[in-house]
Amino acid sequence: MIGVLIKPRKLSEEVAAHLERMIRKGELAEADRLPSERELMRQFGVGRPSIREALLHLSKMGLVEVKSGERARVTRPTPQFVIDALSGPARHMI
Repeated sequence: MIGVLIKPRKLSEEVAAHLERMIRKGELAEADRLPSERELMRQFGVGRPSIREALLHLSKMGLVEVKSGERARVTRPTPQFVIDALSGPARHMI
């Protein structure tokens, strides 16, 4: 038997991954506003800290812009995000 440690993902990572998929698929387009934090909390069944951490992660990736007092807005993906998105499937072919 091979000992493999599988680390469970944090709730914020799950939320960020789901929103990232929506952006990649075009379900959320550039300049679209995301639902309010309260609505995201309801949709995902998580607390405000998980939502804020997910939005911070997406902001660091350049996928959303977060301003105090406003709902997060989808932004143009950074060049690195585009490279990673395109190279992801290719990585599994090697």
